[in-house]
Amino acid sequence: MKIQLFKYCLCLILLISSVTVTQERVFSERTTQIERSKFYNNLIENTIENALTLEFDSLSEAKWGGAFWAMELSGYKSERTFNSIKKAFAVIDKTSDSFKRGILELIYTIYPNEFLVEAETLYRKTANHKVFAMAANYLLKSNQIELNEFNALLKNKFIDWEKSPVLSALYKHINLSRPANINLNEFFLTGLNGSPTIIYCLQRKNRDYEGLIIIRKSDRMFLRDKSGRIFSVPALARSVTNLPYYLTNGNTPQGIFSVLGLGNSSNVFIGPTSTIELGMPFEISPEDFFHSNSVKTKWDEVLYNNIIPVNLRKYSSLYESYFAGMAGRSEIIAHGSTINPEFYKTEIYYPNTPSLGCITLSELWDLKTGAREISNQNKLVNVLKELNLSDAFLILIEIDNKNAPIHLDEIEWPKENNLVK
Repeated sequence: MKIQLFKYCLCLILLISSVTVTQERVFSERTTQIERSKFYNNLIENTIENALTLEFDSLSEAKWGGAFWAMELSGYKSERTFNSIKKAFAVIDKTSDSFKRGILELIYTIYPNEFLVEAETLYRKTANHKVFAMAANYLLKSNQIELNEFNALLKNKFIDWEKSPVLSALYKHINLSRPANINLNEFFLTGLNGSPTIIYCLQRKNRDYEGLIIIRKSDRMFLRDKSGRIFSVPALARSVTNLPYYLTNGNTPQGIFSVLGLGNSSNVFIGPTSTIELGMPFEISPEDFFHSNSVKTKWDEVLYNNIIPVNLRKYSSLYESYFAGMAGRSEIIAHGSTINPEFYKTEIYYPNTPSLGCITLSELWDLKTGAREISNQNKLVNVLKELNLSDAFLILIEIDNKNAPIHLDEIEWPKENNLVK
């Protein structure tokens, strides 16, 4: 999400604030109550409402798209926004595929049932793979997809659909049930081929609920804190859209990510806390992904298999990051946030803030001074600084269907080989 997070920046350039880092404390001026109020008022009045007063045409399409992004960020709706979406759908055939994706992303996020007729029309007419998949997901969300009819439409409309990473993932999403439970002992005991350092990001299938990060070192022991307890930190892997992993700006894919090190972002929504840089297949070369200068070849599934022990290859979810990278997803990292959590105060994941596909770790800032008060992201970064990340990977995996945050105490730890002694 680095550069991609957020296209919101396109409409908010004038609001970029300075960030100060001192030896004692970290500050982000844009997190003060005064700056957040200014930001919100400008977002609603100018970026959304005023932009949507413009007559919609090819010249104003970008500003309307910026308004849609801002609505997505803030969850803002009004009579004008609803009517504007209606107007845009009335001329949708004349718009770019990028705009079509933007409007579908918006209604999926904050208007889940209001534009079923418009979405179905687009679903049947479009020849664009991503537009088709997004429209299908919108209809699926309201149980408006009939399985046999969908399969027939997909195969008739797209002759080579099996060669498309987006369409083939969509087909599996609609047709195939996913395993409800993962055998964590199997994951913990087996690790990955080569026994690298592994950051496990455990999530529920319902990404509204906060997950958990734990770390298995290269000696196969789990990292512990100073008290002797296994180190853990809460983490959210939910996109603001809650779209599936194979779509741009969807939820963080399951599977394996290469850890590329620690970094810093100039994006004001991410803020001054260091980030954890990640890479997916196809986004980066096999050489970079596997941390090896000897891997001189192109990406294919056999190559990805090489790092997965044979007994774990039965988990199809481990391949989501591979196919997401093939579908063009990129710039997924783990980071903190300066976004106002009050945008999401009615959501289950509050006070966490979602992203556009990254893993986010909550941060709370002093409303008067902009000082960082609590940061799960910084907590994770600090322990990673003490580890050798030169061969590290991150595995994100959904462990079950339970509707609750994941807590360390519920995890059944393997007793074999003294992994948690």
